[in-house]
Amino acid sequence: QEDCWFVFSLLLAAMGALISRGPKDPTKVKLSSNLMKKIDEVFARMDKDGSKEVDTAEAANMFTKGFGAIATKKFFDDIDKDGDKNIQYDEFVFYFKRVMATGAYTDKDVIEELDGLLTTGEVCGFQTVDEPGSTKKVNPKKAM
Repeated sequence: QEDCWFVFSLLLAAMGALISRGPKDPTKVKLSSNLMKKIDEVFARMDKDGSKEVDTAEAANMFTKGFGAIATKKFFDDIDKDGDKNIQYDEFVFYFKRVMATGAYTDKDVIEELDGLLTTGEVCGFQTVDEPGSTKKVNPKKAM
């Protein structure tokens, strides 16, 4: 009977590990300090006027390759959750919480893509998750 309990506990632990690998609630994701530094660097580079928000012109100036009107719209649709046609810093950070919540990327993956963006101006697209069980827009300021 003791052996059965041991096997059962191992099975439960394995199931827990599998479940924890799935998408997480982005509002609970903590970004590493290295990733935050890179996110800050990218946002500061885009935010030419220092307003703490990025408009479409600022974004287009940042992305020198493959960033036409359709890509600009997609970029803003993905990140501008309040729909005001500007990307605030909180929205930008929350986007990366949604990226990391997928479990599909490591900090290194995201930092490398952001480094590429800074050096070549190429756009990268990430898979993201939204707030679990919700179709409503997420307020990124509440997730910070």
